[in-house]
Amino acid sequence: SHTLSVKPVIGIAAAVQPANNVLPGGTVNYTVTVSNNDPAAAAAAVAASNVSVLAPVQPLTNVTIPGSWTCVPTTPVDYCVSFAPDPNAPAGTLSGSFTVPLPYGTAVNFQAAGQAAFPLAQGTVVQLKAATTTAGPVHTCATGTALEADGSCSAIAEVTIATPELGIEITAAPNTALVPGTGTTVFTIKVSNPSGNALVLTDLGVQSLLPAGVTATGTPTCTVLDTPTPAAGDPTSTCPTALAMNGQALGSAQDGVLLPGGVYTMTVPAKVELAAGFASTLVVPASATTTNPLLAQSLQCTAPSTKLVSNDGCVTKTSISNPAAPVISVSNGVNLGSTAPGGNVVFTMVAMDEATSGLAISDGT
Repeated sequence: SHTLSVKPVIGIAAAVQPANNVLPGGTVNYTVTVSNNDPAAAAAAVAASNVSVLAPVQPLTNVTIPGSWTCVPTTPVDYCVSFAPDPNAPAGTLSGSFTVPLPYGTAVNFQAAGQAAFPLAQGTVVQLKAATTTAGPVHTCATGTALEADGSCSAIAEVTIATPELGIEITAAPNTALVPGTGTTVFTIKVSNPSGNALVLTDLGVQSLLPAGVTATGTPTCTVLDTPTPAAGDPTSTCPTALAMNGQALGSAQDGVLLPGGVYTMTVPAKVELAAGFASTLVVPASATTTNPLLAQSLQCTAPSTKLVSNDGCVTKTSISNPAAPVISVSNGVNLGSTAPGGNVVFTMVAMDEATSGLAISDGT
């Protein structure tokens, strides 16, 4: 029989980086460590024979391993050369055993790149379980590992999925009774990363298109507000650079960054020209996009914005309206009455705005 004092104490550890806020389709680094170095077994220092390892234990679904595993020794003696992989193991699975005993003090790392599946819902937790055992099984499990019913020792690494969220809205003030030729307004575009979202949004740009008859009268501006305010030295949100008008089009570089809770506020002063015409409603769209493909493919848009057909951002719109054109009528008359020969005659001319536009008549003769 075997006693605790002469049994090897097998350790197994599973770790994944990053473990949190992993994008659907994103890459993680999975490390499995097999060890015989538990401090509680230092006095006995028993070598472990016929050590085998399996990772992940469950079928690969929500996180797959498209490539192969690599073995990294942590001691002067390279025990990786003594690891014999199972040739029949499923693709992406670490499975095999060491052909020589692992002496006390030994630890061997196995590493592989994993890929989260797409799509996966916000908050999905993926467990990557690893297990090791010896023939018999004549061993105990190291502190921090679990003893399974089959005698193996196991450990679990967890990956938590997060999906990005972006909001954009555009307003105009004022947005009604903008008289062609004189009416002015200011368009305000706000782009936000909701505070409940844990992901930093990167590679952001903003676009808008003024309708025919509306022209920008000044340089677009962008300010940013982070809530809460980052501590000194911590990263901050940054507006996309090169924000400018090109004719009717507003555009920027795709280099903006928005922290969770961050908001861009962009303004464009504009004038409604005579060419816009009276009694019209003009629609002004605005969109925010990202050139980060992982962010783009799983991006969610908050109301009132919706996903772009190009699938790389969110779009919204606003509108401005012009009043009806004034309708002017002119009447005149004369009242001769009992005017004596050679007397004065008074002519009366009346000009009236017959429309309901509410416009004052000016600059007329």
